[in-house]
Parts: sequence; C-alpha cells; structure tokens
Amino acid sequence: MMKETNEVRIGRYLSGETGRDEKEAFERELDSNPEFRQEFLAFQRIWDQIPTDSSEQWDSGPAWQKFVSSNQIDTTQYPKTRRLKSTWLVAALVVMALGAFFLYWNQGKSQVYVYENNDPISLPDGSKVYLNKGSSVEVYTFNRKKRRVSLHGEAFFEITPDSKRPFSVEAGKTVTEVVGTSFNITQTSNNTRILVQEGKVIFRSSINSESAVALNAGEAAVYEDNRIQLIPNPSANINAWHTGKLIFSRNMSIAEILADASVYFNKKISLENVSLGQCRISNQLTYKNPEINSVLRPLASFVNGTLKIEEDHCMIMGGRCP
Repeated sequence: MMKETNEVRIGRYLSGETGRDEKEAFERELDSNPEFRQEFLAFQRIWDQIPTDSSEQWDSGPAWQKFVSSNQIDTTQYPKTRRLKSTWLVAALVVMALGAFFLYWNQGKSQVYVYENNDPISLPDGSKVYLNKGSSVEVYTFNRKKRRVSLHGEAFFEITPDSKRPFSVEAGKTVTEVVGTSFNITQTSNNTRILVQEGKVIFRSSINSESAVALNAGEAAVYEDNRIQLIPNPSANINAWHTGKLIFSRNMSIAEILADASVYFNKKISLENVSLGQCRISNQLTYKNPEINSVLRPLASFVNGTLKIEEDHCMIMGGRCP
C-alpha cells in the first residue's frame, strides 16, 4: 500500500480522524522535526481560515481530482467507497484544494455597514449590531477561531454565545473581547466608552496589553489619554438612541436632564439662567420616541421659563426653581 503523504496525515490530524496512538506519534514528530512542523503550521493556517458558516456548495468530485492531481497521489490505492465515506479525506480535500482559495478571498475581506435606520444588522453567527446615526461597523469574515468587527462611532451589540470563538470589537485604540453578552460602545476622536448591559467583557488597549479591565453587567469604563479607567455608572439614558426611550427619574437635576436630551436629539440645549441646572424634578418622566418639543416645553414650564428653539440650539429663557 502506498505510504500516506504528509498532506493526508495532516488532514487526518486536523479533522480529528487520528486514533490515540497515531495522534501521539504525529505530535512527537511535530516536536522533533522542524521541517514537518513548518509544513503543518502552513496547513493549519489554511484550515483555521475556512469560514464555518459559508453558504457555498462545492462539487467534491472535481475538487478531489484537483487535489490529488496537484499532489501526485495515486488514487488507485484508495478505493472509491472508502473515499466517499471517510470524513478525514473530505477534510483533507477542503484544506488542500480549497484552502488557497479561501485564503485569497477571505483573509482580510470584510463588509462595511453604515447607519440607515433603526433596524439591527444581523451577523453570520446570529449576533446583532444596532448602529447610532453617523456610525459604521466593518465585519470581517468569521472563521473557526474568532469573530471580529471594527466600529466607528456608536453601537449597541447583542452577541450570540460561542465559547470556542470569542467576539472582538475594535474601536479607536481599544479592543473589547466577549463570548456572549450585550453592551454599548461609543468611540470618538477623544475617547472610547463602554457600558456592559449583560454578561462580562474584557476591555483593553490595542497598543498596551497591560492596560485592561474586566467588566460585569452594569459597569462602565473609558479609554482616554492612553489609559483605561472605570467610570461611574452613566445615565440610564445612554442607550436611549437605541431603545427610543428617555427616562428622567425622580430627583434628577435639570442639568442632567438637558445633558441627556442634548445627546438624544443631537442638539445643543442650554439655560439662560444657569442656576436652574440645580433644580430637581419631583416625579419620574418617561418618553417613547419623543419629539424635542414634547420634552423641553414641559421642562421650561416646570421652571417657569420659556423655550426658544433655533436650528442648531435650544435655550430655556428666564425661569426659577419652583
């Protein structure tokens, strides 16, 4: 019988078709034979780049012929019935015949999504990304070991759990690594902020591996001035752009309310009488998909003032704390 080539042996090993003794012998050779190890690592890189969720359908007959002809394998030594049933040969087929194709087309290949409406972007693994206005996300091909995207702006992520393939979000000079959770990231020219809603994440600097924090649900952090630090739990309205709901809790100050409203409506909002910022509301106010008038006019009346709305600026004129 013809001796198996290294390519076929590697295919058997990568696909998990080796028995215990064969696996141990294979790994001993990896440790003792540098040339064989280099050959193995080259094929392993190809194997790792094969997308797990590719929808492409391949005709295995022509692909197998391409594989064996390019490697001078005597197919008469391998009965047809055995080839069709053996999963390790299918694995070797994919690695050898299609590996170069996947590397060429998928390594670094990505798809960019930009904000269009409030509908989520559905990723190949079932995860969802909600983009804020003016934001975009670049999604790289998911492979057997990792899921990776790059964010510009602000987004809310709902990540499908997969302990074998961590999910990473690159934003500014940070990387957020998760297995399955939900969180909000805001990336600006000055800093990158994260708030974890569910689960756990690792938030780290992409240029300093020692600068990192582990965050649980309800915790937040910011990367600024080349360092990461925990920050107080931000306003409950940090995700209002995503949920469409503004909630102003009892005893919240006018200054805090205007700050949240300014972010939500993307418009500068100020007080002519800045001392009114210390006034506090006595009851919770909740708005669902509000217009700016429906939020600011009652607030102006509450402080006995009047509302002035201009194209890029709103101001509450006069007034006093009730």
